Parts: sequence; C-alpha cells; structure tokens
Amino acid sequence: MHGPQPQPRKLPVVFSAKEVAALLRVAPGPVLKYRALLSISYELKMRSRDSRHRKNLVGATFMSSSGKYCCFSCPSSDFTVRPIEQPCPSCGRSFNYELQNPPKEIRDFRILYSLGRGFYGATFVAEKKGPFARKYVLKVVPTAVYQFFGKDFHAECRTHSTTAQGADFIVDIIDAFEDEAQFGDRLMEIHVAVLEHLDGKPLQKYLSASANLPPARVAQISCDLIKISHELRSRGQNHNDFHSGNILIEELTKERARDGAIDPSIRAVAIDLGSTSGDRRSGGGYKSDLHWIAEHIRALSKGIAQDSDDLTDLDARVSLALQDVASTFSAPVEAQRTPNADELIRSIERAFYRSAEPWRPWREQLSFRRYAESYNAQTLASWHIPQLLVDPKGEWQKRASSKGPLIVTGMRGCGKTMLLRSLEFHARARQKTKETNLEVISRLKEDGFVGFFVSAQVLLDESRDSSLSNEKIFARLAVSYALEASRALAHLKDIEEEQVERHSPAIISEVLQQILTDFEIEARTASIERFEHTLIKKMLEVSRTDSTCKLAMHPSKAFPALARAIVRCSKLWASSRVLFLLDDVSTRYLAPEKIEEILSAIIFQNTDQSVECSFKLTSETQTIFLSLKSLGGVEQAAHWRDFETFDLGAEVYQRLKGRKGKDFIGSILAQRSEYFPGHPNSKPIAVMGDTTLSSIAETICQSQPSSAKRKSAYNGISALKAVCVGDIGSVISIYEDILLKGETKFPVSPELQSEVFQDHCTRHLYVLDRRGSTLKSTAKSFASASYRAMVDSFKKGEARGLRQYTSIYVRVSAGDEEDQSKHIRELVDAGVFVFHGGTPRSKNP
Repeated sequence: MHGPQPQPRKLPVVFSAKEVAALLRVAPGPVLKYRALLSISYELKMRSRDSRHRKNLVGATFMSSSGKYCCFSCPSSDFTVRPIEQPCPSCGRSFNYELQNPPKEIRDFRILYSLGRGFYGATFVAEKKGPFARKYVLKVVPTAVYQFFGKDFHAECRTHSTTAQGADFIVDIIDAFEDEAQFGDRLMEIHVAVLEHLDGKPLQKYLSASANLPPARVAQISCDLIKISHELRSRGQNHNDFHSGNILIEELTKERARDGAIDPSIRAVAIDLGSTSGDRRSGGGYKSDLHWIAEHIRALSKGIAQDSDDLTDLDARVSLALQDVASTFSAPVEAQRTPNADELIRSIERAFYRSAEPWRPWREQLSFRRYAESYNAQTLASWHIPQLLVDPKGEWQKRASSKGPLIVTGMRGCGKTMLLRSLEFHARARQKTKETNLEVISRLKEDGFVGFFVSAQVLLDESRDSSLSNEKIFARLAVSYALEASRALAHLKDIEEEQVERHSPAIISEVLQQILTDFEIEARTASIERFEHTLIKKMLEVSRTDSTCKLAMHPSKAFPALARAIVRCSKLWASSRVLFLLDDVSTRYLAPEKIEEILSAIIFQNTDQSVECSFKLTSETQTIFLSLKSLGGVEQAAHWRDFETFDLGAEVYQRLKGRKGKDFIGSILAQRSEYFPGHPNSKPIAVMGDTTLSSIAETICQSQPSSAKRKSAYNGISALKAVCVGDIGSVISIYEDILLKGETKFPVSPELQSEVFQDHCTRHLYVLDRRGSTLKSTAKSFASASYRAMVDSFKKGEARGLRQYTSIYVRVSAGDEEDQSKHIRELVDAGVFVFHGGTPRSKNP
C-alpha cells in the first residue's frame, strides 16, 4: 500500500417530500435549515444524475456527441466530423437512427438499451435469454458496410481475441456471428461481436466533467491509459482508434477493488478493437495511440487545474505531473524514445502520494526494478545522476560548465540529457557516502556555478501551434527556472538551513513581477516549501493557451535579472555563475523556424559584471545548420564566436573507437548493475564474454546465411561496443534483453546473444521504415556495401585483413544544397549515421 487510501464518500440522508416539509417546519434555527436544504439539494442532484445513468448508461453521452459516422443504409468514404443527430446527405436518416430504433432481439439476446456509435457500427447492452440473464455488449456492424470498405470482420474478432487474452485493461470478446436484425422499419444483415459487459461510463463522459473529478480518480485514469497502451504494444498491436468513446471507465464493486491503486474503485478498459493491427496509423489525419493518450491526459490535467484560486497542493502536483507525461507523448511518434510505462506511472504516483509531505525526494535511495529503467535520462532524478554518469576525469562536465552559451549536440541516446543534468544543483549537492554536510557545502563552493534544469517540454503548446508568441514561451521558461530555483533552495536548506536567505520567496517573486506582464504573486511571508507550491500553481497558469502572461523585456535582460535575484537567495551562490540548463530544444517539440528564433534569443553573451549567467542546452546535431542570429537579430551567429558547440555524440564515438572502448561500455553497464538487485553476481563483461570483431567477421564470411554458425556470430562486449556507435541507450537496452534470457551460466550463450542483436537491428529498421523517406534503404544499402567489401577481401585473402566500410565522407555539392543538407540532418537524427569531424556548412543570412 502506498500512503493513505481514499475513503468512500458519506452520502447525505435521503428524505421523502413529506419528510422535507416536516423537517423545515420543525427546524429550530437557520443553521439546521441550511444544512437540511444543502443535503436535499445535493440529493436531488445525485438522484437526477443517477436516473439519467440508469435510463441509459452511456447513451446520453453519445446521443449528443459529434464524430465520424458511416450511414448504415448507404455507406460512403466520408469521414467528416458531424453531430450524430445530423441526417445522412443521401438517405436522410440520422446517424443515430439505429440507436433510437434498436432491435428488440438479436438471436438469443434481448436488447436492453443502446450504448453508442462508432464509425462503422453501433453497440448495445443485451441480456442473454436463459436462467442466468447475464448481460453482454453486442457490437453490431451491417455486413454491407464492411463489404463496402473491404474489411474482414472475423479477422478483426480473431485479432481482438488474441490481444485480449490475459489482458487486464482490454475488454474480452466472447463470440462472433452473422444474423438479421430489425432497426425501425429496416431489416439488415449484420455482423455481431459479443463482448464482455462492464459497468461504467466512457472516458468521454469523464472528460466532459473533469473539472469535478478528484485528483485520485484523474491520476488513476491516466495511469490506466498508459497501461492499456503498454498491453497493446507488448502484444505487438496498435489500437489506431483510441478516442474517448472507445475507453470505458469501469466502476468496480467493493469486492473487486484494486489493491495498491490510487483509486481502487475504477479501471480504464479499451472496449473497441475494430481498428487494431500491427501497423500504426500516424499522420495523414490519423492520431497514434500515444497522441490520443497525450490528448486525454492533458484534458484530465486541465480539468483539475481550472480554478487556480482553489487549487490544492495535491491538485497542482498531479496536474503538473500529468502535463509532463502528456508532453512526453506529444512529440512525433517516430522521434520518440518513450520511457517505460512503469516509470511514467511511478511519476504520477509520486506526485499523488508525496503531496502531503515536504518536497525532499533527494533523500530517496536509487534502486531499479528493471535493468534498463530510466535509460531515458528524462525520467531519472538528477540527484541520482552522479551514481550512473561515466565521465573519466570529469572532462565533459568541465567543458559543459565553462563560461558562455553552449549547445551540446549528438545523436539520440549519446547521453546529452545525462550530461546536462549532471550540472544541475541537485546532482552536485548529492551527499556521497560518509560525506558530512559541511563537506558537501565546501564542495559546492568549489564548483563556482549553480545549475537549474528545465526540459523543452515546457515550451510545447498543446496544439503544437508554431504561432505561439516567443514572449509567452519565454514567460513559461522564466517561471520554470524560478520553480527549479525554489526546489534547489529547499534542497540546500535541507543540507544547511543557514545557507538560505529567509526572504528568498520575496526576492524571486519581486523579480518575476518585474520581468513578466500580467503576473501577480504574493510570497513575502511564505516558507521556501510553500513558495514551491505557489510556483507550481503559477506554472500551470502560464502554461495555458489563453494565458496573457508574457516576458516584458528581451531574454538577454530578463534572465540575467532572474539570475541576480537567485544568487541573492544564498550566501553559497553569491559569487556563482548561473547556468540555465535547457534540454532537448529539437524538432521533437518545435518547428525548425521556432528553434531558430528561440536559440537566437537565448545564446546571448552576458556582459553584466554583477552576475554571470548563460544558457547550456542540448539539441540535435543539425541545429548548428540553422540560421541562428546574433543578439542584434541581424547578423548570422557563428558557433566559434557567439556560442560554443560540444558534439557529445562524436566524443562518445571517439571514446568507443579507442582501445579502452570496451572499458567505457563495461563501466556504464557496471555502474547501473549496482542499483539493480536482479543483476547476476558477475560483472557485465563476464555475463557477455568477448569475441573479437575480426573473429565475428570471419565467422560471417565462412558461413552460409542460414547456417547455425551465422545465427550465433554476434556476441560479446566487443560486438556491443561496435553496434553502439554512440547510442548508449541502445547498449543498455540490448544488455537488458540479454539478461532477460534468464541464463545462469556465463557468459550467455552466443546463440541467445546473437538473437538479441538481430532483434534489435530488426526493430531499428522497422522504426526507420515507419519514418518513411529513404532512411531504411540508405541503411540497408550501406550495410550491403560494407558486407560485400568484407566478403570480397576475405575471398582474395588480403594480407592486411578484412575490409569493412564504417564511415563515409559527405560533401554537399552546388545546386540543391538545402535538400542535400536536409537529407543529411534526417540521417543523423534517425541514428543511421553519426556526424563526426568535418566542418558543417554555414548559411548566409
């Protein structure tokens, strides 16, 4: 059990009309009358709502809803969104005609009431004839509709059955058959799927009333949406139609309450798998499952945060956590490296259960439930970074924390976020084993800087509207950094209270009101802990699309002003440089032109002698190809003059190429294994063993493609190093898959290791294929050319050994430079190649 469990609400006493009249006559005073009237009013409201619920469990939701509907009588490829009451343009029947005129019976089922409509069919709650009168849901689709669209009903049902088997969050399918049914004045041939009946309402109903939902219910629904997606993906399926009408919120009886759930009385379930397939629909008018989830979670988050005046600490923390999760899912699917479902759910649970206690999460001990947990550093708490970061002699951290603005680039997975988070105050302030508080303070003084980390997710508008003004974006950024500063002060206060200025909330509040318009905050008497809560509420306010809060001055003036205020909050920071750490300013969240505008505004050289501050940010390698402007906004910014660049991907690649590359990979795996209780009592290099790359190459050249030798060729730490190129995340993921094979004798057999390597490559090729363009064909062409070179050199018996292509030199020729550069950026972003060496082309303004 985690924290206090929600208690059942005590309903008011139910009064009859006569009892009400008698009660009002005999009530001795106004207080009793008021209380009686309040109970009566509440009870009438509940009765009204319950009567509608009993009359038609979810029909009321759908009867007045809008969506895409196909006419049962005259199907057409018209996917217009329209009210369900609207008549069909061809036959004149309304799209809810079948719901209003349901058949009395279908085979041996007695129809009780209409449930709702999808594009192809309708659903009804029915009771099976017989002694038990058990309820089911019938999904009914006219055979003519499926014939028109060329859909295979029974294939869909088989897919549904396979997907639902053993699933906790997918409704089960019981049977499927064909029959005839009378809808009003029309007899139709129909397909019928018999589904499990669940008591509840569709998510659509909850979203329309989300402002009245308690945080526990909102948090639980959000967690369950993530679990549904996880169950589908673990079965190799995509729902492809994850709108709010296809998700039921089951209301559980007391006997079926869920142990350990935030709200044990509900469960979200996917109820219509008609569009489910192994292929993912995304783009071209279709939303992916993850984008649907982001939309639903964002709507739930906004619902509990609508009234900022009455917002509790619990409301605010849950809402902000849900916004972060929604932003994680909002990026283009092909560009996502989605965190594990358990990690996202735990972040929501932490926000819920920790709201009743002071915010001191840095006291948590690091422990992984899965070896690859938080391999995406965005979900890893910064105070745990020092326990996992591998940076021999701290060279990368020194370079990243130097004076002036810096853009850290590199392929996805090379550790950019990990490096940036290692500069955050929480990471620097983590107390080492046997280190005293005074020693921590002394070490922090030697740093000479204080860093505050924010993800570019806060810049993302829910509509992904690139027209959102930069002044609004920078306002969100300023409040975000103020929030992180308050959390850093809480951490510092926990180490040594005297280091924190007592009036810190007032100092930060004052500067925020100076640099922002339409921003009011009062924190003169607040503790730093209460101030953190106040800033969470303000963060929710400025993140709304309708917010009028803007930055009142240019970022080159506003952020130094914020930095001056922050360093006044602690004697420890008095002479420190302020690092505004901004992660993932990339096309995952923003359009290229918006990135150009934002970066051009924040890569300023701060000349204020009272405090030094600068932005340190991570982005894609191709960012340095953009038309960044210098501070005046006229001249072209140059990365050797106006800002520094640090290609971490190339640094990692260079380190891997060296003789100590295996040690580097081994250290990364060994660091993580210390905090994973399920890791074998052996070093990772012993778990995998080692086979030289030349030996692997010879095995491939000497064997046939389908031979057993070829199927066990890839194994050992050298193979893992070679396949990495610069993607540390892939190394961790591959090693976890090898551990999951469950062998207890080490090294793990070459056959199983090779299988894992092949599976990894297959998945990567699938992702490239989903991104379209020529990414997959380019990767396969290069691999094919490299393979031919290796085999040819083997056949010739060349004395210098086997040859293989591992890199290519690219030169952008005159004529279509923009298209060529765009293609190179796409190849680097997708991880087909690592940008290494050479001089990137600069564009003239």
